[in-house]
Amino acid sequence: MDMKISYSKLSGEILAQPSKSDAHRKIICACLTEGISIIDNVVLSQDIVATIEGMRQSGATIALAKSAYEGRYVLTVDTRKRNTADKRIINCHESGSTLRFLTMVFAALGGQTTFIGEGKLPMRPLDETYKIFTQDKIEFKHLEYNLPLTINGELKGGVYRIKSDVSSQYISGLLMALPLIPGKHQIIVTGNFESKGYVDMTIDVMRQFGVLVKQTIDGYIIDNQTYKPTNVIIEGDWSNCGYFYVMNMLGSNITVKGLNLKTFQPDSNIIKYLYEIKQEENTIIDVSGCPDIAPALAVYAAVAKGTTTLINAQRLRKKESDRLKAISTNLQSLRVHVIEKKNEIKIIGNHKIKHGVVHSYNDHRIAMAFSSFAPVVMEQLVIKNAECINKSYPDFYRDLQSLGGKIDEYQI
Repeated sequence: MDMKISYSKLSGEILAQPSKSDAHRKIICACLTEGISIIDNVVLSQDIVATIEGMRQSGATIALAKSAYEGRYVLTVDTRKRNTADKRIINCHESGSTLRFLTMVFAALGGQTTFIGEGKLPMRPLDETYKIFTQDKIEFKHLEYNLPLTINGELKGGVYRIKSDVSSQYISGLLMALPLIPGKHQIIVTGNFESKGYVDMTIDVMRQFGVLVKQTIDGYIIDNQTYKPTNVIIEGDWSNCGYFYVMNMLGSNITVKGLNLKTFQPDSNIIKYLYEIKQEENTIIDVSGCPDIAPALAVYAAVAKGTTTLINAQRLRKKESDRLKAISTNLQSLRVHVIEKKNEIKIIGNHKIKHGVVHSYNDHRIAMAFSSFAPVVMEQLVIKNAECINKSYPDFYRDLQSLGGKIDEYQI
């Protein structure tokens, strides 16, 4: 499916898409309690479905019902009659969060689990996971790439050292798994701690489910605690709302409802960064802690005055696409001057967007970010393979149309 984006000023109100990061964590923690938990405001994006199906393999029953929030669901998670198989197969599809979180959770549950996946997921790194498995003598085997991955054994607990400069998901996954193992456990974080805000999110969700994590100078401690069932609501997602804020900066008038202003989501920095780009002639933004908003920032930087450099962006190369290459290639095809380096990208702005074809590279964030040119495109943009938005925000184009966007399916 290709989408044609024509010039349109957008206005109106929209309810924030539920946070995928928050939903992953709350679904997992609910399935690790003993009792019944209710999770409201869930959208069944591909990544969230992967986590739901994966956590059903833990023996939890997860029932879906329609939410009072239109188009969304309430999950009832019941673990009172847990029946866990000794051998399981979990399809993570293209969700890195599902893979890195559930490898730790199912290692703590014990038994044999095989993880499979699609797209670029088999090529995303799992080195820190393998170090933990080796330390605890958990058997694991995989083919040339990381998936299919079969693990057999059980986490022992104790002291773990994890490098934090590849992905914070290793730390979050281990934190969520450790309450399943009796005793006192410590995680020592080494290296430059990137995306710490996402670990803070994990700790906050665990707190809501009754587990308190103690932060130390160099890491975290969990001491003999268990999860408790509770009722929670998934908070609005700042990363997916970022595209609407870009469109506002380009002349639209969109009000986004349902965002938590006191959130732990690192992507809530997007408004601050957009105004920095607007107000400064030479803007440098470190995106190591919030890589998911880099495509949206790059799109705005292309039309704002001045030069914007997104630094410490190496992790963007290991997402659903090589996002640095995808941003650079697409902007250059629109005749924007871009300098791409190994770990950063520089965008020379003040450019007029006339028309062109944007390749999504099967990456939801690339498709949505470049669709944000709607308020300034002079003729039209065509977004190739736009169905990739189903990974995180299936209703994105429908929402754009509800705000007055001129969005049509298109065949070249």
